[in-house]
Amino acid sequence: MIKAVIIDDDQDSIDYLKYLASHRNDLLIAGEAINATMGISEVRRHNPEVLFLDIDMPLRNGLDLLDELDREAFSFSTIFTTGYRQFAIDAIKKGAYDYLLKPIDKEEFNQTIDRLIGQQYLLLKNGKRIRMEDIIFIQSEGNDLIFNMNSEEDAPRIRQTFKELLPQLSDAFVHLHRSYVVNRNHINVINNHSVMMSNSKLINVSPKLSHNLFHHGI
Repeated sequence: MIKAVIIDDDQDSIDYLKYLASHRNDLLIAGEAINATMGISEVRRHNPEVLFLDIDMPLRNGLDLLDELDREAFSFSTIFTTGYRQFAIDAIKKGAYDYLLKPIDKEEFNQTIDRLIGQQYLLLKNGKRIRMEDIIFIQSEGNDLIFNMNSEEDAPRIRQTFKELLPQLSDAFVHLHRSYVVNRNHINVINNHSVMMSNSKLINVSPKLSHNLFHHGI
């Protein structure tokens, strides 16, 4: 289940988003706020994976609030919710994942969440959902796969093969060795026959798979 925070100066809008989320088993509204100051506190408190953010709010609008949160290096997907279509271009420039126009359509809401989860999260066989961008590399050990993460959590270990897993991964993942699939966004250094990952792990590149480095534009 992914955590979300709602920041909106209209309580009815907050309540409606909570109603839509309550009909899903993969989305938890962990916090809510009716102004920017309270919103920052809620984001710091819950560290959400999704932020539903109104744009037109008094004192400080959602665009300015997002600038402030970006400086604190949070990792969440922003879905702007607003009644004003003219803010769409600004929202896109801010790197918003999506832009929902009020009154929010239930089907559009669900399609947005389904797309976000499908593109950014990986559902493991044990039922755990992990964010793909937090995976540094995946190691095959015997009949298991070990997910080395860019976080303090223990590396998930599941019984699965690369053949089964690879179709579920985004284009960021590169198969460089029979025992390793790496996230190219976490490659720091490329040597002649190896790559250095962001956690300082040195991974050998198989000659038979070295073309994948160039094929993926690394």
